[in-house]
Amino acid sequence: MMAVNERVGISYRDINTQAPLKILVVDDDRTNRLVLSALLSSEGHSVIMVQNGAEAVEVYEREQPDIVLMDIMMPVMDGYEATRRIKTLSDDGFVPVVFLTALSDDVSLAKCIEVGGDDFMTKPFNRIVLVAKIRSYTRLNRLYAMLRAQNRELAGFHARLSREHEMAEQIFTAITDAGRLDAPNIQYLLSPMATTSGDLILAAHTPAGGQHFLLGDFAGHGLSAALGAIPVSDIFYSMTAKGFHICDILREINAKLCNRLPTGFFLAACLVEVDAMQRIARVWNGGIPDAILMRGGKGICRRIESRNLPLGIVSSQELCGEMESIELLQGDRLYIYSDGVIESTDLAGRMFGQECLEDCFNAEEAIASGRFDRIKSQLAEFRGDEPQNDDITLVEITFDLALMQDIPGVTGPANSTAAEWRCDLEISAGLLRDFDDLPAVVDLMVRANGIEDHKARIYTIVTELFSNAVDHGILDINTDLRNSDAGFYAYYDVREDALRRAEQGWVKLSLFCRQCDAERQVSIQVEDSGPGFYFGDGLIALDANTGYSGRGIALVRSLCSEVLFHRGGNTVEAIYKWTVS
Repeated sequence: MMAVNERVGISYRDINTQAPLKILVVDDDRTNRLVLSALLSSEGHSVIMVQNGAEAVEVYEREQPDIVLMDIMMPVMDGYEATRRIKTLSDDGFVPVVFLTALSDDVSLAKCIEVGGDDFMTKPFNRIVLVAKIRSYTRLNRLYAMLRAQNRELAGFHARLSREHEMAEQIFTAITDAGRLDAPNIQYLLSPMATTSGDLILAAHTPAGGQHFLLGDFAGHGLSAALGAIPVSDIFYSMTAKGFHICDILREINAKLCNRLPTGFFLAACLVEVDAMQRIARVWNGGIPDAILMRGGKGICRRIESRNLPLGIVSSQELCGEMESIELLQGDRLYIYSDGVIESTDLAGRMFGQECLEDCFNAEEAIASGRFDRIKSQLAEFRGDEPQNDDITLVEITFDLALMQDIPGVTGPANSTAAEWRCDLEISAGLLRDFDDLPAVVDLMVRANGIEDHKARIYTIVTELFSNAVDHGILDINTDLRNSDAGFYAYYDVREDALRRAEQGWVKLSLFCRQCDAERQVSIQVEDSGPGFYFGDGLIALDANTGYSGRGIALVRSLCSEVLFHRGGNTVEAIYKWTVS
């Protein structure tokens, strides 16, 4: 409290200090005025004297005295009316009005209080009592000034806080809108409890034509959540654009939350990577309720439980990366949601609960009207007028190849004036440790040569062949590690460690585009300095492969007209063709 008082320039010591006051004496009797003036001046106060109520109002407005000593019976305007007007002029200020009157009947004295007077003394007044009252009102006046100053300070604080919340809301909205939540295969509900939500939804397209999603629930609401969302969203969008897997993204987010933000600030999150080419979804759940996979008329097909700690609690080395991979079929729907959905309460205090949520999934009405809309309507009906006790967030992701291919903003001119072009790139083992610009390289190549319509497919081919060259040719990693959920994450640990130790070797990438009549083709050649690897016909076909590895070459073959291996697998050439309209 003392700190606030000091900030507004008043302390409790100041309240009891008898500093000189400006006192207005209003009385039609000249003798009374002179006596009061002499008495108050001897106490060190400044005195202004007037002889009727009209003059009192005029002088009050001009001089702004600290205390008014008011007679009642006066010509022109009596003390009652003068006091009413002075109190009106004082607005929210406190100026004590003490009536000095010869009237002693109860009605007259009660009227003194009714018109706004703060006290009264009957004439002839007692000098000692009057001085004591002046001193008392001096303390009260100063206390009121302190409270008024504190109220102004508090109002300013609330105004600043309101502006900060508005700014946080704008930041949070900008972060959410920066992604691809408008993609046709996404529906979402984000209902914040406060001005800004503690929940976060991020979505972005990968360079290979897939999608990344993040649903997060921060420990806290409002401005703190918005501030935490800034680094999370920056990492998510930038790393997704560069083609990183969600394993790398969640580690980077975790490191940022651990290193840069206060202890105890963490993010429960569910990250999803949808690989449209390989028809796989990879899900990492750390502290979010079970993600639910719905398949056709079969109802709930799979639950992805939280098996990991939220982000920001332990170091990235300690963070468990247990991830589940799901083979997707056309029309599958994945639902991820925050605990605000199942912990919503009705007017009786009952929770919506997991059972009610799953009833929404399985109800026949949900199949007819759409599960997402069914959940929203049932949740709203259940809550009624009960205020939210947490942020409510729900996301529906539909695996529909037709919808996912309709990616706004990535298509460009289908034809190029340059009929023939060539790009070459060589990367040494030492550079591979920090090389994360392959998406940017491919993007530059396709944009510069006007084939952006084919960017996703070309990027997929390049990344699969480039990864094979690095894993087998430079690092000699056994990619069979990826044949299990836990192994898929462990593979990235092994790969990262091998990259740190790699000292020799190189990978060369060449893209050569040419046109033959109505057909154009891009020849993608990747060469490495390693011992080669098996590339025979024994590879499992893409549609028949239900594992998590061995799909890369099969995927490349499905996209290309030819895939040719040379020098024992050290060099691979893929021919991608399309018809020019």
